[in-house]
Amino acid sequence: MLNFSRLLNTYDPSEVCQTQSHYEFCKKTNGQAARLPKEMTPELAYFIGFFLGDGGLKDTRRTLEFHGRREYKIVVGDYSIEFTEKIQQMFRQLFGITPPIRFERAAKGSHYYYVNPTSKSIFLFLTQVVGLGEGKHEKFVPKIILDSPLEIQQWFLRGYFDAEGSIYKKYNRPSWVISVHAKDHRLLEQVQAMMGPAFGLKESRLYREKCASKLFVTRKIEVANLVEKRLFTHPDKLLFPLPL
Repeated sequence: MLNFSRLLNTYDPSEVCQTQSHYEFCKKTNGQAARLPKEMTPELAYFIGFFLGDGGLKDTRRTLEFHGRREYKIVVGDYSIEFTEKIQQMFRQLFGITPPIRFERAAKGSHYYYVNPTSKSIFLFLTQVVGLGEGKHEKFVPKIILDSPLEIQQWFLRGYFDAEGSIYKKYNRPSWVISVHAKDHRLLEQVQAMMGPAFGLKESRLYREKCASKLFVTRKIEVANLVEKRLFTHPDKLLFPLPL
């Protein structure tokens, strides 16, 4: 596995120092001591993929400008309460904290459950180590994933497709389709390029539209291959009959 080799200084968000082959930290999140991953694992790769699809990081520069302080807020969630509990478990497994599930949006009718921890050390890990962006920004596959072995890339893609992907039947047709939409065309170009080596995908179609780009897999044999190799692990995306 890929070992990390820099020290996060949790008191200065602009400073990352090189030292031993692990990360250290010295702050707590809601009274819980956060720990940071020491190496790239399938679990971390899955979390990064899911977070890239359905997560977000507060723009600390804007909070500094408007509130006079940096706010290291993290948010990620899902429309399924059961899967949001899995996200909560991922935080516990990867970072040693158990953020509470928030129900405010679901109570307003949006059917969205989420966790919203504030953690400087985890925030800096995701931005300065993993390479995720703050606030509204162009999304792309982090270099740390692109440079990882195929197994890591597979789990990253599973996380991303569990967040953003869909599997459904085409209107008035018996065949199944796998698709994923994103605002950032470059991101889907990277995903499309990764799918071949990672899952053996040979044919897919990528379209650029006015507000979003779309990646489709429509050939029956290709969809069946991706299903067999468990591209999706989200329980709501496994509820379809097999064989395809």
